[in-house]
Amino acid sequence: MNNLPTDTAENLPAELAENLAENLPAELAENLAENLPAELAENLAANLPADFLKYLAESAGDELVPRIAEAIASNPVTAIRLNPFKTKKLLEAGYSIEDILQMIDAEDGGYESIPWCADGFYLNRRPSFTHDPLFHAGLYYVQEPSSMFLSVLQPIIDSLLRSVKRLNVLDLCASPGGKTTHLCSMLGSKENLPNADSLAHASQLPNAERFVHASKLPNSDRSLLICNEVIRSRTGALAENMVKWGRHTNVMVTSDDASKFSALDGFFHMILVDAPCSGEGMFRKDRDSVNEWSVNNVALCASRQQRIVSDVWSSLAEGGYLAYSTCTFNRYENDDNVRWICEELGAKVVDLSEFMKSELEFMKSELESMKSELESLSGILKSKAGGYHFFPGVTKGEGFYFALLQKKSSDVQEQTTFREPSKNVLAALKRIYSIDCFAKGEQKGKDFVPSAEYALSLDYEGVYPSIEVDRQTALLFLARENFILPDAPKGFLRITYKGLGLGFVKNLGNRLNNLHPVNRRIRNLNR
Repeated sequence: MNNLPTDTAENLPAELAENLAENLPAELAENLAENLPAELAENLAANLPADFLKYLAESAGDELVPRIAEAIASNPVTAIRLNPFKTKKLLEAGYSIEDILQMIDAEDGGYESIPWCADGFYLNRRPSFTHDPLFHAGLYYVQEPSSMFLSVLQPIIDSLLRSVKRLNVLDLCASPGGKTTHLCSMLGSKENLPNADSLAHASQLPNAERFVHASKLPNSDRSLLICNEVIRSRTGALAENMVKWGRHTNVMVTSDDASKFSALDGFFHMILVDAPCSGEGMFRKDRDSVNEWSVNNVALCASRQQRIVSDVWSSLAEGGYLAYSTCTFNRYENDDNVRWICEELGAKVVDLSEFMKSELEFMKSELESMKSELESLSGILKSKAGGYHFFPGVTKGEGFYFALLQKKSSDVQEQTTFREPSKNVLAALKRIYSIDCFAKGEQKGKDFVPSAEYALSLDYEGVYPSIEVDRQTALLFLARENFILPDAPKGFLRITYKGLGLGFVKNLGNRLNNLHPVNRRIRNLNR
């Protein structure tokens, strides 16, 4: 048994001191005992597995474990990421970024920018997103802030867009769609994004110009984004979030095992594998996830992650990029797997430092004297294998790991030349199980009935009149409760709030048929 120093042990209840000494390495046990209040240390000893703390020390170092453990015992942070396509519409209508954020949090709880994501904002409180029509219109996505680090891929995506006729991207483990909608934003075409003139209204907000991403390219509408979720019961949430985001062309929602993509030889230029993991980054949000954690589960997850990457590897083009991420901390699912991918599959880790510096200069242009790298500002830690760690209490978020790898080229000079997909590959793509969630509508008798999804599309062509409603009417529509539009024309009408589509009704004059899907309606409207 380890022995804690006498002066340290005296500060803790005897049972707790003995528990720490018996279950943890001496240096780590002493560090926890010295740096945490006795009540908190007792809580951690009772609720956090000793093996988890050992694994955490391996990844973060003994000295950071108390900070991370203390953060796990606190409340999670709340953050949103704006949809740049729909944000543009509000900016052009005369709203500023500040106006938009205040509309999202009507009680003005306050907000601050997320350093590594131009579209991301921390909120100082958690408003009722369910009762916000702008949430249902797809103006923003509620997302864990660390995972917004995906923004670092923007210059790489732009570079790929310059070198290929059509950029093919796969989000393999996509549900519920946070990272997929983020990829969708980064692939967005130049004409759909805010420009400097439209941001004049927001000039008082220091980070407003971050929405003008100068590297957006005109040919980015010639990209294909496939978002896949192997568990069929989870595809509903994925499809709904993609529908709300608004880009319905060149997007596919699929549901198949990673092995089914192996036939798409060299088809994808970029693949994101946000691998299913042991979920250590969920401990603060979901206390039950602590009870599900075990050493055996970590080993199982690490093995499954290798299988998933191996299955999809052949579909990545030579010179293409694999973005690997988890919401866990341990090295077995993170660094060890990155090393395995390099050694077994033939990849190299991409150093993101230069990309991060360029992003920093873009997002912090008002601080010309600041030369530090992004990780030193925000607590992002570079791992031993070349990935990036986000630990709660060190960065402002729940926990995340990210590494970017590039598939080695068979060319001796390692010059990347992407080839066009063969007919066999295109035929294999058609065999992937896909979900049709972007239809404009269907013929029912003499009427063509528009789909609810079409109202949310960025490509809505104005076939049916749009009727602007106030917030209360928008909520009545979303709850499928009764309301009338006395001055509106008869027939199918598109309901909008702040100029953004919510769905359709059919106005019969004396009443309305609400076409909002029953499974999406707001329950407990008056709560």
